[in-house]
Amino acid sequence: MLFQRKRLAWWLAALSACALVVARFLEGHAWYAMIAPTVTLILLILSRKLFTTRSEPSSVKRGIILMAVSLLIALVYGTSDSGSCINQTSA
Repeated sequence: MLFQRKRLAWWLAALSACALVVARFLEGHAWYAMIAPTVTLILLILSRKLFTTRSEPSSVKRGIILMAVSLLIALVYGTSDSGSCINQTSA
């Protein structure tokens, strides 16, 4: 999607990089943990003129569905209790 110069892809990438920088800062990570997302955000801002084509509605819908499914999978995986039987101690 980025290769095709889509505005929506640029916005999603920029917002994701921005959110990652803010999250790393608020969580108190070391400064070097923010270098990659900060550089990515700066490069995206500097190259924003290259992303001029509007997205067609079907691509936007597909992108939103894909993002929602990805977030759901990450949420389920991150909150699952998959290792609980390993961490239990025998009484």
